[in-house]
Amino acid sequence: MDLQNPENDNQLEQALAGLSEDEKMETLKKMGGVSYQRILLRAMDILSEEKKVLLENLMGQESFSQENLLEFLKNEIPNFDEIVEEETQRTSADFLALLKQ
Repeated sequence: MDLQNPENDNQLEQALAGLSEDEKMETLKKMGGVSYQRILLRAMDILSEEKKVLLENLMGQESFSQENLLEFLKNEIPNFDEIVEEETQRTSADFLALLKQ
């Protein structure tokens, strides 16, 4: 699977165009959730045990948000933006395959 293939984006857009607005929104919401989970799993595999403990402590704070989490990961993982892009593309390719069935 070629993750950098813009053809995948075009095909996904076309597949989504055949759905109702509600179905489209639900599918995009699910895609976002799956991408987010994949990104977090990869990030946790990369972080040292010390950084995982620090992150766990930060996440226990009431004011800690999703934006704080992403900022932390971006600061701690040098290629975090690449991971986000890869996992987003993988999720798009997987959903495209499901929509084509």
